[in-house]
Amino acid sequence: MRLLAGLGLGDVIHNLVALSSEYAPARSRATLATLTFCGMPLGALSSGLIGTWIIPAFGWKLVFYVRGFVPLAIAVYAFFKLRESIRFIAVNPDRNEEVAAVV
Repeated sequence: MRLLAGLGLGDVIHNLVALSSEYAPARSRATLATLTFCGMPLGALSSGLIGTWIIPAFGWKLVFYVRGFVPLAIAVYAFFKLRESIRFIAVNPDRNEEVAAVV
């Protein structure tokens, strides 16, 4: 399961960088793309640091629950809140209102 999760996250990170670059203003596009790409390593670092606090206080099993729940919560949030690519929306003539709202 860890292998499948790693393959999935390896694919997702490039899509996130492309999507964030598309919606970012031109003047800060490179900075925001870099921050997006650094999100996964920073998340791994922060979960390790939080784990050093959780394990002595609550036990090692809670780390698995926290590290399982947080990505699921982020996935549910992204499913409902993450927009599609503006180019993908613009191809469909029935979605002109969405294009106008984004632009």
